[in-house]
Amino acid sequence: MLLDKSLAINTAIPADGQYTISGWIKCPVGTRALMRFLTEGTADDSIEGLHWGVTGGWYKYLPATGAMEYFQVSATFDESIHGIPEIRIERWFGDGEIELLLEQEKWQPKVLFWGDDQSYEALLKSSIGLIERFPLSSCLITAAEPRCETLSNRLTTGKQSPDRSAEFTADIEKRALGMLLEQDFDALVLDVESLCRPIINFQGSHIEFTSDAKSLGVGLVNAEIIDVGSPNYLNILRRSLQSILRIVRPRPVVVQARASAMPVSETEDNSIVGVLRKDQEENKLNDFVFLDLPSDQAIDSGTTTSKRIDFGDLLEFSLVNLDANMMQREKSDKIVLLSNPVRVNQLEPHKFSHLPSEFVVDIDVLAPFKYRERNLLLTFELEDSNGEPFEGNLSQYSISRSKMKGVSYFKYFPAVQGSAVAEFEVSLPEHVRCTAIGIREIRDQGDVFVTRIEIQSDDSLVNALALKPERE
Repeated sequence: MLLDKSLAINTAIPADGQYTISGWIKCPVGTRALMRFLTEGTADDSIEGLHWGVTGGWYKYLPATGAMEYFQVSATFDESIHGIPEIRIERWFGDGEIELLLEQEKWQPKVLFWGDDQSYEALLKSSIGLIERFPLSSCLITAAEPRCETLSNRLTTGKQSPDRSAEFTADIEKRALGMLLEQDFDALVLDVESLCRPIINFQGSHIEFTSDAKSLGVGLVNAEIIDVGSPNYLNILRRSLQSILRIVRPRPVVVQARASAMPVSETEDNSIVGVLRKDQEENKLNDFVFLDLPSDQAIDSGTTTSKRIDFGDLLEFSLVNLDANMMQREKSDKIVLLSNPVRVNQLEPHKFSHLPSEFVVDIDVLAPFKYRERNLLLTFELEDSNGEPFEGNLSQYSISRSKMKGVSYFKYFPAVQGSAVAEFEVSLPEHVRCTAIGIREIRDQGDVFVTRIEIQSDDSLVNALALKPERE
């Protein structure tokens, strides 16, 4: 694995207090890494073989010769003095690429954690594994939204732009998904509850409603704040999670849930995570692994130390299971037709030489909150095997025929309000070819934006966009 900034090594707690971490590291000359044990106590409570750090805890430098070198660090701690140490391997300085291979009794996945400080501490106290933190502790809900150009320009030109938080900048620039692509990890853990914050729609893009956002003049007049847990908020969250799944697969995505102090049988889980779990069960999906952490009281009492969640055991099955699920749901070839916001009334139909007989259309939509159902259509232009306009009935293929001017065949969009993702599975008879798809409104009910159109198929799409000459 590659070491970025800091990797937490969560091991089982030894009965004798002696911790041993060993492995191989390739650290270039001019770059340095160290093993750190963060503990209670002071410099007077010396630990043999380790140095006291100015910021607290104990450390030892690891080899940095540019070759792959073996290391072993052993340290004994008195729990009554030092508590249970948090063990880390950290990049101390330098930008060179650090390779790390730990010696372990069994395989442990490298987990990338995305959440706030409190949820990270809770995870460390209740799990065994290798854990690295994602650079952001926000931006999950709005990750899949279009970039907000106006605010981006204000940040660039504003006198206070250097003082803005990195997370606010990432939010308006929509950098979270790109940053996720750059990370090295085996599984992603999301603490959804800690990442859910009120958001606001600003010029067609949702952003977190923070003090930084307010200082740029967002939402001062007629602000429509979208509260956590509202139906529109859940739609935006689902869209973001679907984007994350596409990026992360076949690696598993784990949704972290904090258990209630009250038994589950005595209360209905109406939390954000509870709703996501119920959605998955009702739709018989297997997108996420749900990780139930002990309650705060149980963690604080110290009764869970012998029952830590082992990520190696938790994810060993999921790595295979989710990969199989990915192969069933993801298509082998795709074309991205649109990747930035366009109003539906300005969107021209997309022409093709012809598409395969079976394909999927994924569309991201932003619509008014009171948008009427069965008003938005996915339209098709079809021809027969002779290249003539098709005139038959396709009701058995769940495709309707229209008498509306400019629309021949269509599918209704599912109900869309606010931010939504529409997925259409299209299957056609062998003698019918699709030569164009479009999006139309029956009646104008306010601005509707499409931010992404993607065609997916198990068949090759290489020649789909090679347009044939217009018929005379």
